[in-house]
Amino acid sequence: MKTPGIPLVSGFVLASLLASAAHAKPINPALSRASTSLAGTPSGEALPTTLEGGGVPAERTLGFRVEARDVIGAPVANAMVLIDFSRTSIRLLADDTPGTTVSCLYNTVYAFTDAAGVAVLRPRFAGSVATPDVLVHVDGVPLRWLPAASTDIDGDGTTGLADFARFAPALLGGAHDPTMDFDAGTPETSGRVTLADFAIFGREMLRSVSVGPACP
Repeated sequence: MKTPGIPLVSGFVLASLLASAAHAKPINPALSRASTSLAGTPSGEALPTTLEGGGVPAERTLGFRVEARDVIGAPVANAMVLIDFSRTSIRLLADDTPGTTVSCLYNTVYAFTDAAGVAVLRPRFAGSVATPDVLVHVDGVPLRWLPAASTDIDGDGTTGLADFARFAPALLGGAHDPTMDFDAGTPETSGRVTLADFAIFGREMLRSVSVGPACP
């Protein structure tokens, strides 16, 4: 679902206002957990990520996952988890996943946590950014700054031959390129282009999904 947003309020403030109206529990970033990588596809496949934070061991999961906790470590329900792409040239794609909202005006994707304080997003976007310019926050509290990778490398709304022409040399050369690291690999392979990334890229290319850019 996409929405034009409210032009008189900034995306950051809007997120805080909406979430504050739903509950009064403050988010504790030290006890909350969030995925440490951000990758997307036009189809919205849930890609593997590593979940870290909260003083507990890291674990692998599917999709971009956030676990919101308050000052005593209790789950925070109805917290707004917002991924802010506004500092990048990435274009968001239409997303009909229940509970997920795309704002073209602010270039953000957001969802609300469930009763266990958990939100899992499968962001659909075109293009990428190699620097940590994508902000993830919960109720306005920053959790992560991340780079972002998409199988739609050229940003045209689908994963096709033009993307493969750019991906193949990186794969064959074992390049270190976070914009083509789709599988959130182990620390030894993080940021490197490997066969695991090719498997994800190949599946997406065979799907030939083209939802078109939802945002200009």
